Amino acid sequence: MLKKISLFFRNQPTITRLTLENEIKRLLPSLGGKFILEIGAGINNSRSLQIPHSTYVTMDIRSKAAPDVLGDAFSLPFKSTVFDRVIMTEVLEHCYEPIEVIKECYRVITKGGLLILSTRFVYPVHKGPSDYYRFTEECLKRLLADFSSVQIIPLGHRLGVIMDLISENIPVLRI
Repeated sequence: MLKKISLFFRNQPTITRLTLENEIKRLLPSLGGKFILEIGAGINNSRSLQIPHSTYVTMDIRSKAAPDVLGDAFSLPFKSTVFDRVIMTEVLEHCYEPIEVIKECYRVITKGGLLILSTRFVYPVHKGPSDYYRFTEECLKRLLADFSSVQIIPLGHRLGVIMDLISENIPVLRI
């Protein structure tokens, strides 16, 4: 019974994840775009419902996520300049060569298209798959230098970071 309770709490979203999902829900309807790619879409993804009148393609490296396209971000299996929008949340820290992933995103985005990207800064090392990096604002600006315009919006706050760090070992704090 105690093990079931522990698993329940461990599977609850962190404050950081809830903050990110709320921001994405707020942002997505205004993005528009006819052809949208989400890299690292994960399981039970319902973001496509938030962007009406679009072709929404999900991609993931895990077959259990049941994506539209099975593949990795290092070699996107699409022609160049296909997507109006590319969404990649909480993926970049799991890429051992993030610059190559950003180059691929840039390649598949149409002129005037958007990359919506989120990544962790202060967060416990985690699997799903391997976890390689944390990015500062300056690093992100350098990685995204080929894009004509870059806007970095920090999300979260110190208390949320502390709760995420603590809840790694005390999952009951995720409620």
